[in-house]
Amino acid sequence: GLTAAKLGPGYQILEDISLMASLPNMAVVCPADYRETEAILSASLQKFGPVYIRLPIGKYSNVFEGKVDFEFGKSHVIRDGKDICVFTMGPLLHRAIEASEALEKEGVSVRIVNLSSIKPLDKEQIIESAKKCKICVSIEDHNVIGGLGSRVSEVLSEVYPGRLFRIGMEDKFGEAIEIEELYRRNNLDTDSLIHRLKEYAKM
Repeated sequence: GLTAAKLGPGYQILEDISLMASLPNMAVVCPADYRETEAILSASLQKFGPVYIRLPIGKYSNVFEGKVDFEFGKSHVIRDGKDICVFTMGPLLHRAIEASEALEKEGVSVRIVNLSSIKPLDKEQIIESAKKCKICVSIEDHNVIGGLGSRVSEVLSEVYPGRLFRIGMEDKFGEAIEIEELYRRNNLDTDSLIHRLKEYAKM
């Protein structure tokens, strides 16, 4: 993803989820912090078959406290809410939590689902969350084409069609700049997420 900011756009892989998820029998996962990384590595060693682990570069805030129970094809509901459901993964999970906390103070109820298991996907949780909330939003540091949002939209379009807004890289390459500035320019920083989610809540 974008976490390889300083190394330049050649190292900022923004199409890997799309490519790897299209391979038969390939599991695709993306941990949010070191505790979830440990859980994913442990589960991968017990799994028969290939696993693609999308690891961020650099230091990131811890999301989980204590041991994480990871299972392929299962998600975690980090926060419950009824207005907006945010589907996210990896290092952006922490930013989504920060944005939701700010919105809660303004009366916007946000449900956050950590889809660290991108393939297989927790279809039941996606549908359940869509039924509970008015609007769904996906947040990812990946091209919006073929990424997490695309996979969520495939599930919803087949079973429970509803409004899904995708926040991510808008079909373009990254830049060789600091990660915070890179996130800001692409509306993936916390302030931008608060603004975007607030606008969606008004719809």
